[in-house]
Amino acid sequence: MPSPRKQMHLNLFLNNFGGHPAGPWLPETDRRRVTDITYWQNIARKAEAARLDAIFMAGAVGHVQQPKMNPLIGMDMLLMLAALAGVTSRIGLISTLSTTFNEPWQAARQFATLDHISQGRAGWNIVTSTSENEAQNFGLDRLPDHAARYDRAREFLEVTFQLWDSYDADALLRGKEQGWMVASDSVRAIDHRGPWFKVKGPAILPASPQHYPVLSQAGASEAGLDFAARWSELIYAGAISLPEGQAYAANIRERLLRIGRAPDAVKILPNLIPVIGRTEAEARAKEDYLNSHIHPETGLERIRELLKIDLSGLPDDAPIPAFPSLDQINGHRGHYQRVADYIHQNRPTVRQLIEWVAPSGRKIVRGTPAELADMMEEWVQAGACDGFNVNPSHFSGGFDDFTELLVPELQRRGSFRRDYAEGTLRARFGTTPPSASLPVLEAAQ
Repeated sequence: MPSPRKQMHLNLFLNNFGGHPAGPWLPETDRRRVTDITYWQNIARKAEAARLDAIFMAGAVGHVQQPKMNPLIGMDMLLMLAALAGVTSRIGLISTLSTTFNEPWQAARQFATLDHISQGRAGWNIVTSTSENEAQNFGLDRLPDHAARYDRAREFLEVTFQLWDSYDADALLRGKEQGWMVASDSVRAIDHRGPWFKVKGPAILPASPQHYPVLSQAGASEAGLDFAARWSELIYAGAISLPEGQAYAANIRERLLRIGRAPDAVKILPNLIPVIGRTEAEARAKEDYLNSHIHPETGLERIRELLKIDLSGLPDDAPIPAFPSLDQINGHRGHYQRVADYIHQNRPTVRQLIEWVAPSGRKIVRGTPAELADMMEEWVQAGACDGFNVNPSHFSGGFDDFTELLVPELQRRGSFRRDYAEGTLRARFGTTPPSASLPVLEAAQ
């Protein structure tokens, strides 16, 4: 008797206009709606109706590219997810928050609040900021160096864990029994003093339903991979091919074992942009339509951001000029390395590199629902991942294709749930939060 298919996890990567670089430029895209909360609430309701695991919102605290090409429209994600919690009841809510330009006490309170509001559906995507503009919004002339950002991030997580542990869930109930507002032994100062932070504590609200939010990260550099293995429960991978995905997963599992975490304590979710048609011809036509609306500056801006070189003005068939080495990069080192490897291995022309870079390291797959389901199942069964962080090509057309065509095909095959089980977001993923007492991996900088 054949064994049942392994069910995959599916997150909705919810950004302003979709994952395809043409998203902001499509005639049907109404850019004004990105500040309308009903726009986001409608998407959240559809995602929950499709039984997706979670909504994931990425963001930054400053422009990482030129505003004319990447306006960002960075509404506060925690506030937005609180609004989405009110119109949903089961889907997870994962927000990015930087450890570089925030404080642990405030972050601990914000995520505990979201977890209370959502009744155990909160998640935190941990990032170290990567652009000079972000630094200049917080009183600095330049971004702290790569090693310092990760050192600060490690202590940031240690402090937030102490704060989440400082106020017991039953403190109010026990205090009533003792004749006090709060049981005195249920709330404890943390008195943390470290190189980066001094925090007396304790927290000022009881432990939330999950105690800790589900923790996610997208480590790609050596320091980022070690940080992800040490602190994450979900990892958003940038693998584009199956062998690359298998190698990435094996790398993460080895790092987990090295520090005493179980290999299945973390779920790996590569980024995926599906372009879906009922037939192959329809899918190809949709891809051609999207590609016809890519702004030529999109890839150029991405290259300026990652490689610190300007290719504007060069002929399309020109070779790629020299660019800085890894040790000169203080931003997205993992993304830089992927682009640098592509250049060294493929010797692309300027036009070829622009087209390859434009999707920002996300895998674009075109096909029918059956073809995409085959690919996704192959990755999961081959151990390359546990599911996907799906970034629809555009909202709402590409998102509707995903929820109305691809998700039902996966459900029909038994590869994705038809309904939610009871429990918190962490219970749904089946992950284990890291212990605050685990060792720190010493990464190569």
